[in-house]
Amino acid sequence: MFGDRVNVVLIALEWDSLDDLRAYRDRHALDVPILLGDSDVARLFRVPGYPMYYIVDADGRIRGRDFGYTTAPGLLARTIAL
Repeated sequence: MFGDRVNVVLIALEWDSLDDLRAYRDRHALDVPILLGDSDVARLFRVPGYPMYYIVDADGRIRGRDFGYTTAPGLLARTIAL
């Protein structure tokens, strides 16, 4: 849906095990990179809840952030202004 304009990377912050995370990935047919984070990462990025997402521009600057459920079209709409 996003084409070449947007790269999606997930960061998993709270999982009991890597096997649980893999099961989640498989159950939801996720085919994007999933990085493992921890409470330090959550604190650094000021994560107030889940799911959290950030819009990062081509220069690596955070251009927007929010949390809560959204749709792919909702995320796309947030990237149009970048």
